[in-house]
Amino acid sequence: MPWHATSTGLRLELQARPGRPKTVPTGLKPLADGGVALAIDVAAPPEDGKANDALIAALAKLLGLQRSAVRIATGASARRKSLQIDGDAARLAAQLAGWLATKK
Repeated sequence: MPWHATSTGLRLELQARPGRPKTVPTGLKPLADGGVALAIDVAAPPEDGKANDALIAALAKLLGLQRSAVRIATGASARRKSLQIDGDAARLAAQLAGWLATKK
């Protein structure tokens, strides 16, 4: 899975695709390094942090969290990002796994 537990919650690896018709997670994307990322279409353009803001808002809503619980740890200016999500790691992982199970 594209996440692992941290001392404050989860670290989530994702691949953003800005400029899409709507902001929605689309499933898993295999990476060239053998890993996997959560693929997310983002409606906002990749300029002035708009796509990052939309991405954070969408994930916070998906997980039932406040926006302040989701932040970009690495890759703020790249399509491949690592996000830190604060909260109970087991609950967050179960929510993400449950959502992914509906996308198969």
